[in-house]
Amino acid sequence: MKRKILYGRLAVRSLRRNSRCTLPYLLTVMFTVSAFYNILAIVNSPMMESHVSAKSLLVPGTVIVGFFSVIILLYANRFTQKQRQPEIAAYSILGMEKRHIAGMMLVETVILFVLGVLGGLLLGLLLGQLLYWLLLRLLVSPEGIVWNFDPASMQQTVFFYAWVFLAILLLNIVRVHMGSPIALLQAGRAGEKEPRSHWVLGILGVLMSGAGYGISFTTRDLVHDLALLIPAVVLVILGTYLMFASFSIVFLKALRRKKSFYYRPGPFTAVSGLLYRMKQNALGLASICILSTMVLVTVSTTVSLYAGVDALVDTSKDLMITIRNTNGDFAGVEDAIRGSLEKEGKTLEKMDYREDFSFSVAYRDGQYITDVDAGQPGDRYIAFWVVKESELNRLTGEEISLPDGTMQVYHPMEEWGDTLDLLGRKWTLRKMGEDFPMERDTYVMESYAHCAMLVVNEADYRALYQAQAQAYAENSSLYEYNASLVLSGGTGQKTVDALRQGLNQWMNENAQRYPDEEERFGYSISSTSETRENMFSVFGAFLFLGLFLGTLFLLAAVLILYYKQLSEGMADRERFMILQKVGMGKSEVRKTIHTQVRIVFFLPLGVAILHTLAAYPMMNLIVKAMVGGRIDSLYFWCMLITSLLFAMIYTIVYAITTHTYTRLVSRRQPM
Repeated sequence: MKRKILYGRLAVRSLRRNSRCTLPYLLTVMFTVSAFYNILAIVNSPMMESHVSAKSLLVPGTVIVGFFSVIILLYANRFTQKQRQPEIAAYSILGMEKRHIAGMMLVETVILFVLGVLGGLLLGLLLGQLLYWLLLRLLVSPEGIVWNFDPASMQQTVFFYAWVFLAILLLNIVRVHMGSPIALLQAGRAGEKEPRSHWVLGILGVLMSGAGYGISFTTRDLVHDLALLIPAVVLVILGTYLMFASFSIVFLKALRRKKSFYYRPGPFTAVSGLLYRMKQNALGLASICILSTMVLVTVSTTVSLYAGVDALVDTSKDLMITIRNTNGDFAGVEDAIRGSLEKEGKTLEKMDYREDFSFSVAYRDGQYITDVDAGQPGDRYIAFWVVKESELNRLTGEEISLPDGTMQVYHPMEEWGDTLDLLGRKWTLRKMGEDFPMERDTYVMESYAHCAMLVVNEADYRALYQAQAQAYAENSSLYEYNASLVLSGGTGQKTVDALRQGLNQWMNENAQRYPDEEERFGYSISSTSETRENMFSVFGAFLFLGLFLGTLFLLAAVLILYYKQLSEGMADRERFMILQKVGMGKSEVRKTIHTQVRIVFFLPLGVAILHTLAAYPMMNLIVKAMVGGRIDSLYFWCMLITSLLFAMIYTIVYAITTHTYTRLVSRRQPM
């Protein structure tokens, strides 16, 4: 019993003595617990049952938040324990056995677990209402704000972090048992040799980052190149670590060789101090750079997706109808639609429609592959949109007449010549330019694959359809009739039900006219308001998750910066005390500190912005693929605004940590 009381007293005394390290660690625990509990409670909320798409995106978000929470806590614990090495070594030298030190650590871990988890859950309850309100606003949900206490999510959070703290405790105990007391005691006083300039590693880092940049800059076909996204990210991350490990030292040595800059009190002390510590600081700076890049790219992308919803949905139309069949006979559809609306008392103010079909092929080495089982990862995909010449003439007012075996092509590929071998037939091409002559939602398809419109005469239209139906069998495309309606008085469920009844009757009559045809047909009706609501549900969840993860990444970056400045401040205190004793004034000390901290702070930010700019071509292509290409500059402006806001937050953190560092190195040590 006395031993347990002793462990408790030692643990409390140690936590108080190291409050400068343990307090940020405790706040980090509280923040990560709050984040994990809130996203878990939102996923388990009854409200999410009516937002299935949003919930499906947030569920993996809980795994991501949990994973990065563990990474952040492991880093914070590693730093805290590193600062305590001399203390633990002193306990061992004074006769305390390692099992007693482990007992003290157990009590410390329990105290931090109880305070951190309880504080985090309380913070989660306080922030839950705000986060719930934010999510509902992003989802454009009409539901009221009802944030209920969720004991199940709370229990899961406590259980999860209990395992995390158990793992942290075991790691700390293993470090103590493997360490030598004398080595631990002298670890903080061990000097650093001047690091060497590893040009080979630096050049390798440049090549790896350049390869990642090259993938982004050369991406044109998203289906073909999307698989390269992860390798590009890995290359840039590895290249960043190698460049910081090498070129940060090269950069500081270059500053040292510049005598007009180096041989001044501020730069001399700052550059020399950084140079001898850069070997151990390089990984921290690279980690800050990577986390900053993740914040910029994640937030920019999710904000772009959300901002592009209104551009994706054509709000000038009330209803969209798509009918598909295998015979291509849509006679009487317009009369069926008008008759259904008249029975409901609705006035059809405008109706636009078109008939077409589309199919995709793989393009490899100049050949168009239609065998669905012969596709390869490196294939480039091309989507063909086929329209009859009579349909093009009706919609555009043109008067074209095409002979058999001739295609009029819009948006051709550079590789195409005067002929096209497609579906077992050689076609003569008439190239007509890059722009589509009539409206079609092809901008999404273009981002995934090259899209081209083929205009042919009636006979070739049927022949092409039959050829792709034979090539793709049950995976083949159907004839389509796409109509957009503008109604007076808006739409409602009764209007949709009336249209369904009329279209069901028309499809039965159509099937009776073609009794020998394969029964593959169907239709869909969607309202603009419903489509817009679904889009906001999906992209609102994306934005919420992006902001959530962006905040988590920002916390990790700030945590690394704070601990880094804290450890360097503790290490530099004695050095600056000596410099002041030999004549360096306080103003010169402040200038030196600002010079040193500026280099440490803004080098990762500059490289992070460079990485974000390099990722722009590929990320812009992804955003255009998901929300359409009608707003070419959408991602650019979101990226620019996000970068400016992040730079402002980063500068505030710089000011705070500089103040902390200055206080540390200026404080007089006790006699």
